[in-house]
Amino acid sequence: MEKSSEKRSSKIEFRILHLEDDQNDAELVQETLLSEGITCDVVRVETRADFFTSLEQGGFNIILADYALPQFDGLSALAMVKEKCPDIPFIFVSGAMGEELAIETLKNGATDYVLKHRLSRLVPAVHRAIIEVEERNKRKQAEEELRKYHEHLEELIEDRTDELKKTNEKLQLEIMERKRSEEALRISEEKFRTVADFTYDWEEWLDPYGKYIYVSPSCEWITGYCSDEFLADPDLVIKITHPDDRDLVEKHFREILSGSISIHNMDFRIIKRSGEERWISHCCQPVYGKDGNFLGRRASNRDISDRKEAEEELKQLTNDLERFNVELLTINDQLKAEIEIRIETEKALKESQERYKSMVSAVTTYTYSVDLSKAGAISTQHSVGCIPVTGHNPEDFKSDPYLWHKMIYPDDRMIVENSIKEILDGREVPPIEHRIIRRDGKVVWVRNTMVTHYDVGRRLIRYDSLIEDITERKQAEEEIQKLNRVLQQKITELTEANKELDAFNYSVSHDLQTPLTVAGGFVLRLLKNFGDKLDTSAKDMLHIILMHVQKAERLIKDLLAFSRSGRQQIKAIDIDIGNLVITVLDELKALTNGRKIQFDIKPLPQAYGDLALIKQVFVNLLSNAIKFTSSKDTAFVEVGYKVEENETIYYVKDNGIGFYPQHVNELFSPFQRLSGAKEYEGTGVGLSIVQRIVNRHGGRVWAEGKVNEGATFYFSLSNKSLRNS
Repeated sequence: MEKSSEKRSSKIEFRILHLEDDQNDAELVQETLLSEGITCDVVRVETRADFFTSLEQGGFNIILADYALPQFDGLSALAMVKEKCPDIPFIFVSGAMGEELAIETLKNGATDYVLKHRLSRLVPAVHRAIIEVEERNKRKQAEEELRKYHEHLEELIEDRTDELKKTNEKLQLEIMERKRSEEALRISEEKFRTVADFTYDWEEWLDPYGKYIYVSPSCEWITGYCSDEFLADPDLVIKITHPDDRDLVEKHFREILSGSISIHNMDFRIIKRSGEERWISHCCQPVYGKDGNFLGRRASNRDISDRKEAEEELKQLTNDLERFNVELLTINDQLKAEIEIRIETEKALKESQERYKSMVSAVTTYTYSVDLSKAGAISTQHSVGCIPVTGHNPEDFKSDPYLWHKMIYPDDRMIVENSIKEILDGREVPPIEHRIIRRDGKVVWVRNTMVTHYDVGRRLIRYDSLIEDITERKQAEEEIQKLNRVLQQKITELTEANKELDAFNYSVSHDLQTPLTVAGGFVLRLLKNFGDKLDTSAKDMLHIILMHVQKAERLIKDLLAFSRSGRQQIKAIDIDIGNLVITVLDELKALTNGRKIQFDIKPLPQAYGDLALIKQVFVNLLSNAIKFTSSKDTAFVEVGYKVEENETIYYVKDNGIGFYPQHVNELFSPFQRLSGAKEYEGTGVGLSIVQRIVNRHGGRVWAEGKVNEGATFYFSLSNKSLRNS
């Protein structure tokens, strides 16, 4: 027999008797307990004699046992414990234990079982076992006190007169009637919860920084707030917490995010959206990835208002029992109080039955229940909701116990069978989606949500299933997938087109620009070296060649600028538009030399965008305004803005040659020049570049104008799209 204890702390919270022949496995179990903060004294034994001796000595809070040992076996040890100390929790910790063997151990009285390769379940199992023992001890203590009290009461009653005995007999009848009412109320409440509590817990997952990763939809009926509201506002749970409990909840969140606690439970109150006050039971624990990284905390919240009310009622009942000795002196008053209690109980029972009837009548979904409480026998009940989903009625399932299994689509049977195996192994399973074959042969998709129920010994006695027809949703998802495939094909085609455009730009910038540069250079050399030997006609031809070479170079330059404007990465910052316009006009001074131009620059608000690209917009618009007003004796150019809803609209207005309104859509097409504009230098790309830049910023471009009356070019920038992207 070997004894080991926690060396990092001298305090021992409870003692564990560990039946294990492998020293390494025993140490691994102890380290698992210690890593979760469970301080304990562990006594390890290997033989039947040592195990019996340790039981005789007593003092153990929990027993852990391997199933198979060389000189002893776990089932024999379990039988010995149930005979000598049946209240001590007994948990199997074994390396290999099949489903049937696990069920056998639980039927023989084992509290739980944990596989050695899944020791992460050990600590929760130990916690549950200890809590069950404490609750059982408290219940026994209360029963013992109640027994003593009844003995004392009987002694007092025996001393009373015959008349008092008759009165007491009447009182006992009333008490029995009240107990029957309370039992009926309990059964009714249990039926009510079975129907209503399929998915009533409010589940959540916080990341390491305190933001919600997931909030289950059931939060809405518990709090009145939907999951999207919790995801958008991580502090919403603090805001709806009752003011008297807010400090407790805030402290809890600080501690869990700092990593100072592991598993934690607490009760607090919230104020629902409707203003109603509710009690919430909160349980959370840390979540770690396979690599050991902290992924946040997983929490479950349950509305326990009914339990709190019951506790308050129990507290009140305890106070009533303490005053019972005084009330016994006046039997008539005591009898009156008992009658009033019976009336209230009957009223509560009636209200509960009405709630249950209302709930059952309102349930139209398909549910079925599998009863495992009787050893060797399994019974299944299907609700009337099965008719619209399966085409079968509940009687069909009674006459053919295997009908449900036959209905499952063959390719999906493994999914359903694996989920049932998980449930029988004592694990919770998430909802699954699979297909079934209706009575008419039609294949439909269903969502299958299975909920387990255990007795006080943590033995699986029943699991219920909620079946929802999700065929329409699946069809919609398939349609979305088809659309996504088409969209992906379009993206691929667009990507290929962009690659071809890049190849074309490369060809333009290298294969075309170089020959033009060479041709222009030779023309300049001819004019410089042989100009005095050429006649006027030859010089004119060389000047025409040079002019067209320069025009082609400008065209190539504008083409490359147009291409880059669509591919250049946007680096958005806050832009002082007023200063930007002044800078652009200063750079365009060469175009205004010798001209009489009046500039009216209004106060301009800031914008949010790429500084270089927005500057190019103003360069193109202002240079056009200067160019197309050159025929005016006095040119007027105005730069202003206006605000509409969520966008700011900037404009550049001039009194130049204008354009025909019916041709406004042609202004922004690449290389398109209107008839009046052909008299001026340019390639017809500038406004196309403006449109492309503004569109990439989430804005829009348009123009207004009349021939010889000027033009106004507008572009808008969103007040929030880029900033929030």
